[in-house]
Amino acid sequence: MEDVSNTGDGGALGSDSSTAGRRGRRQKGQELAHDKVEENTEINEFDMLMEEIVDRRQWLDDMVAMGHGDAHKRQIHLEISQRIRRLEILDAERTRASGLARAAK
Repeated sequence: MEDVSNTGDGGALGSDSSTAGRRGRRQKGQELAHDKVEENTEINEFDMLMEEIVDRRQWLDDMVAMGHGDAHKRQIHLEISQRIRRLEILDAERTRASGLARAAK
């Protein structure tokens, strides 16, 4: 029986340099795709948080207009400040990642 595990001619289980090169390109491409997915996720989270802040402000304005603002103001301001803090964290992560990407080029 013939061993084809390392034929060097591109056999079924060959591990020549062209196979390794294809594997390396695929891994780099997958890393770029993964980075793109993370970036899109951050953008989506950023947009989602912004919408939540706007919604809470609008809801509180409505409550104030109906005379019920005092009962909810503290809680809504807390929720808004939590979302702003998360936005700051996302922005710092995005800035850090952008700086790393520039440094890698």
